[in-house]
Amino acid sequence: MRLMVQLFGASSLGYAVISWQAHNFTTDALRMLVLGLFVGYAVGFVIALIGQFSGTANAPGWMNVVIYFLLAAGCGYFQFTE
Repeated sequence: MRLMVQLFGASSLGYAVISWQAHNFTTDALRMLVLGLFVGYAVGFVIALIGQFSGTANAPGWMNVVIYFLLAAGCGYFQFTE
């Protein structure tokens, strides 16, 4: 479990750096980046939710569900409202 949390943190850090450096992107490139992040976070949310309901993860695993949901909701907001 510890390894999985570390891998989750590493990938989240990578996404954060990519997103932070995106301030020089064109509008089209930003929309593609946000769409990619939205799809990744939405799939992560579904997988985390399935893991919780199947009993694979324990009670603290709900934090993954919440984190993925918030990230997907934020990216979805910026992707689909304009």
